[in-house]
Amino acid sequence: MNMNDKTLGYMPAWLQEKQKWQRSRKRVEVEVKYLLPRALLQALQAKEELTKQELEQIYLPNNKELLAFAAQEPDLDFLYKYEEWRLRRADDEYFFTAKKRLSGDGYERREFEKEITRETFEQSKERLRESGPLLHINKTRYSQTVPFADEEVFVQIDDYRATKQGAVNLDFVTCEVEVRQLEVAEVLKKRNFFAPRLLFLKEAINLTGIKEFSNRYLAENGFIAQTYEGVLKWLDERDIEKFSQASNLIRKGEVAQGVRVADAALEGVRNRYRSEAKREEEVEISLVQDVLTDLSFKIEHSLGRAKPADEKLSDLDKIGKGWLRDYHQIISANFYIRLHSKPQVFRPGVGYSNTTTRGAHTSDVIANSIQMARQLGLNVDLCMAAAALHDVGHPGGGHVGEEMLFKLSGRRFEHHIFPLSLADVFGLNLLKEVMSCALAHKSGGRKLEQPKGKPQEYGIVRIADKISYCPWDLFDSINNGYLTEDFVREYTRRELGEDIFSILGKQPIEWIWTLLSAAVKESAEAHRVRFSECSGIIYSAYQVIRKLVYEEVHKNINQGTLEKQFEMVYEKIALSFPKLDTVPIVAYITDQELGRLAMVIESEPKNKFLLKENLKAQGFGFVELIELMEERGFDPHTLYYSPNPTDSD
Repeated sequence: MNMNDKTLGYMPAWLQEKQKWQRSRKRVEVEVKYLLPRALLQALQAKEELTKQELEQIYLPNNKELLAFAAQEPDLDFLYKYEEWRLRRADDEYFFTAKKRLSGDGYERREFEKEITRETFEQSKERLRESGPLLHINKTRYSQTVPFADEEVFVQIDDYRATKQGAVNLDFVTCEVEVRQLEVAEVLKKRNFFAPRLLFLKEAINLTGIKEFSNRYLAENGFIAQTYEGVLKWLDERDIEKFSQASNLIRKGEVAQGVRVADAALEGVRNRYRSEAKREEEVEISLVQDVLTDLSFKIEHSLGRAKPADEKLSDLDKIGKGWLRDYHQIISANFYIRLHSKPQVFRPGVGYSNTTTRGAHTSDVIANSIQMARQLGLNVDLCMAAAALHDVGHPGGGHVGEEMLFKLSGRRFEHHIFPLSLADVFGLNLLKEVMSCALAHKSGGRKLEQPKGKPQEYGIVRIADKISYCPWDLFDSINNGYLTEDFVREYTRRELGEDIFSILGKQPIEWIWTLLSAAVKESAEAHRVRFSECSGIIYSAYQVIRKLVYEEVHKNINQGTLEKQFEMVYEKIALSFPKLDTVPIVAYITDQELGRLAMVIESEPKNKFLLKENLKAQGFGFVELIELMEERGFDPHTLYYSPNPTDSD
């Protein structure tokens, strides 16, 4: 054979094509394989729309002729590196294929495939019969495309029930899932995911990757029904060892003994994990438990602190407990305690006395963040700290206060940036991800999803914030006389076609549980934190309520008194402390202090200065910020407002 001749004539005769290749395909695939109980295939056939194909595969040896052929062809010169060669028929199409592993864990493979004619396929089969016993498999393939983790995964289920290999009846079912990313393959390999159309894989026997688990391996080792039928989804190393022992016995021809070992192992598994059936909702909770652990923010991801930490704090950070320390620091700070005297929508002490405060809202956000993060397996401590910090920058009067500060100063005050300034001036020295997570909570309710590659905990706090204020804003509006239940029912029926109280529940806590459950399930299915249109009527209900409260309540609240108080206090603070920035001082003042201070100012001459000593004696806690600003100032790198007055919210 002339090794320099690059014509097709030197391809082995039994694999020689009489015409040019019709089609070629080169791709890298990432795949995870499972061995399935047959009952699962039967269940899938009953409920899924599966594409069905009849396949015939003949596995080829890596013999010298094939290797020489590969070395001669310009577009095939890499084929000698392949590990598996085969002729394949899929219904009425015929192919020559080759595969090899690219990664040590067996997930990533390169596939080469060319279409051949039926004549070449049949001639090759005839020649193979003459060359000796080779692995020749017939099987039925069922396939479907399934959305998972923001990509389309390809699922192939192969049924080997009718295949004969020697004297052994090959009776097994395999499932191969092809994805584009190794990270997604790792999630599938661990079976730590929630995707309704892939949940059958939770009950699969996942062997240890393609190197050990291939169709050839299963066929050559004579797997039969008793080695897997009825196996539950929980297997430990001892179970796998027993099944391997059974497989080895069957391979050696000791079929009866192998079956006895397999049956004994199966019964042990059944006895160990047999329990009463759970209620449907409990099963759902268990299915989504900890499914995002692979995305959890770990200590090795931490960006550290803005300033060097002492030895004790450094030790806490090293073991991942620094976030919990930060949480404790935040909830112990006066700027956090003062939130209970600031409004969520309605000013404390005005109207219905049980109205939600900014502090109550923050406690709710912390609780929702904990519940959502713990359910999904994300970093609970980070979420707690960021949720505690996220709203401490709100001024008195809420969003109206922000607008007044802009009007009076000409600088755009940002409530989501001011917490970073407060943490800095109070010397908390927080971990940077706590501050970044708190900063990221503001989205206007439009982008309730966290992109891949970014800390998912940021999305947790953002969604928990929206889920927290949506119900309470509405119920507070009803209790304060701005809305009636009948109006809300009529409005939501018109927008949704259904009464909002029948969708979300009768009480705020029921609304929160419904919204939270929907966000958790959607995040689990998307394999990243998300709450969107994919949650259907529940997400639509959330959007309708936000729109309703804004249009019918926020626009109609009489803020005349609040605006006058802001103008009066801002002017007096600027006059009394000319060397300090007036904006953060006024932003720190609570609504109760704002009203009291306005009364003090009204009762005194216009040109009289406010004195710190007098203010402290009268119980005004905001004086502490004035003292800290005089002592420390603000870090110039931490902005609490945009320097450009034209910047928008």
